[in-house]
Amino acid sequence: MRKLAGNVVVAIIIALFLLVLLAIITGTFIGVLSFVGITYSSMGSLFLFFGVIILVDSAIYLPARLIRRHLSTQFLFAVYILENLIALFFADLWMSSVSLTIGALLGASVIFGLLEYALSDNER
Repeated sequence: MRKLAGNVVVAIIIALFLLVLLAIITGTFIGVLSFVGITYSSMGSLFLFFGVIILVDSAIYLPARLIRRHLSTQFLFAVYILENLIALFFADLWMSSVSLTIGALLGASVIFGLLEYALSDNER
């Protein structure tokens, strides 16, 4: 049952990703981002923002992995959310051309945490 739930979550996230990709292609991405509370000065600054998120997430990956190793699987989702929250917070702090509302910050952290949790190997 747990494997089925994980597959459903992955399928939903992939569908959302494809929807965002379609929105970028059709040009409706600006409206979607402003609706969820993300403002940016240019598309280049938005792509740079995602690059900064990847760099910050890479820097905190090893300490988070050490923490995850010593926790039971019940707490792993919370660690994934916290890891993504820290990465998004510092990327938002360092880039003045992109700003997130607190709702967008928390929502994106939960979505990315859910994606990481669903794609990770949680069996020990």
